[in-house]
Amino acid sequence: MICCSKYECLECYLITCAETIELPIVSDVDETLHMVYEFNGTAVRTDIEAEAGQFLVVPNTFNENYSYKIAFYKSDGSLLNDTCYILKTMNTIFTNPPQPITTTSGKFQFIGAIGQTTFQHSDLEGVDTLIVTTEKGTMYEGLDYDQYRFDPVGGIITFNQSVEGQEVTIVWLKTVQ
Repeated sequence: MICCSKYECLECYLITCAETIELPIVSDVDETLHMVYEFNGTAVRTDIEAEAGQFLVVPNTFNENYSYKIAFYKSDGSLLNDTCYILKTMNTIFTNPPQPITTTSGKFQFIGAIGQTTFQHSDLEGVDTLIVTTEKGTMYEGLDYDQYRFDPVGGIITFNQSVEGQEVTIVWLKTVQ
């Protein structure tokens, strides 16, 4: 049974003949993850390969028109992105083939300088998805002391507290027009 304090809801249109599904979940690690999901009260586990900054690609073992609880566990036993997911699947019937979505991603790592509360880079301009971690764990966007604010127009991350002396990792993903 999957028990989490935080769930994020996702919707996924299934192409029933596809072998894999790309989920709108960006990995913050390069490693094998244990994907566990519940189907009709039964827990199912399979391992998937994850690449930092990339969407998760999972085997298409899902039924259409069903809601699944899903968790992705790292090798150390912690949850990917500190989150579990509820995945609602829906059938897709294409009359015209979809246009591919092109994305680009990247990663920055640094040790916070004395009093550092901002990070700016032109690669962050227009970013759709941002994952920020420090030695203290995953940070979330918001106004609380341990969170950050993000300006995608200027590519600026403003930390609500100094990251001085901490190793900071920023993984980003954006859609290319």
